[in-house]
Amino acid sequence: DLTQVWAVFVDKRLRAAFLTSLHDLHDSKERVLDIYGLGGEGAPKWGRELSEVMAAFASANGCSRFTFAGKPGWERICGGTVKAVGTRDNGHVQFERAVA
Repeated sequence: DLTQVWAVFVDKRLRAAFLTSLHDLHDSKERVLDIYGLGGEGAPKWGRELSEVMAAFASANGCSRFTFAGKPGWERICGGTVKAVGTRDNGHVQFERAVA
């Protein structure tokens, strides 16, 4: 598994940070990019671009999708590029985006 730390800068100011990890699912030949620990501010300004960057990164690394959990509203923040697929025990929504 490859784990990386990412940062989001807007106007040379740190706005968010998170981790990603590549996972090969044991029950299939599918590879998934998991985004976790995402925290920051001003997501409506950078969320859509983040979705595009993560889709490109996932695709370049042989992933079929990326997934993350967050508060409701990320579908709107990401311009409809991610879809809610469930909820977690902590009340966060599980989101994912298929990539080519």
